[in-house]
Amino acid sequence: MDSAGFAEPQLPQEFEQAWQFEFMERNFTEAAEVYKKIAESTEDDYLWRRATLGKVRCLKALGEIEKARKHCRDVGYTRITPGIAAASVSLAARARVMFVVLSRDEPSYYEKALASLINTANSYSLEAGTLPPMGSGTRIFILQRTIQMAEESPYANQYKSRLERLRKLLDGEMLAAEVAQRYADITSFQYWKVGSVHRLDVSSDTYGLYCKAANKTFLLLRSGEDVREDFGTFEKSFAGSDVLYRVVDDKGVYVSGIKQP
Repeated sequence: MDSAGFAEPQLPQEFEQAWQFEFMERNFTEAAEVYKKIAESTEDDYLWRRATLGKVRCLKALGEIEKARKHCRDVGYTRITPGIAAASVSLAARARVMFVVLSRDEPSYYEKALASLINTANSYSLEAGTLPPMGSGTRIFILQRTIQMAEESPYANQYKSRLERLRKLLDGEMLAAEVAQRYADITSFQYWKVGSVHRLDVSSDTYGLYCKAANKTFLLLRSGEDVREDFGTFEKSFAGSDVLYRVVDDKGVYVSGIKQP
């Protein structure tokens, strides 16, 4: 299982030879040559990206930054189609991050590369220059690395508002990943009614609206603060009357209204 959360395709044995040269013998020239042969001989998109990124690492180690940058850009920004596999999307995302790293000492590349990465992390739609929808692990990775590199760059103030949005997106992705892990088993919802709202057993004050559509089960997440604001309309409606209200969740835990019954 890859760190991005999907099963990695089986790799041909030639990769073991490349890894032996690269990681054990530190022979980057030979490793780069093996990676090159793999990339040139395969028609599989994932294997091409995986081998080319290996070659990029070796070229970087050999100090051939311009060549490394070219191949890295190819992996990150070419052959992007609506039907691209999740495994390939993950490699393309990692290549875009690496492209920024390789461009740090070259101002003519750096700002544009960083701006493109921020656009990738910020976009959830299939537009020119962006990636198709990413898996949660890939999205979290690219958000974390983009925020880190943008904050460390000379352009941090320039991207202040976009960085704020990226931080919010990261918080949302982290929460969604936690909820998905906590409620991975469909039996978690066996006693829940469609349309019901539940306080979720996660690290933050979060509620989920239980929904079903097109044979899929999903939760719409809302913060406890937003839920309480919704119930706050009752307070305005009952203002000046003798009516008191108290809202508790399905476990009897206080949500809104008077603190004590």
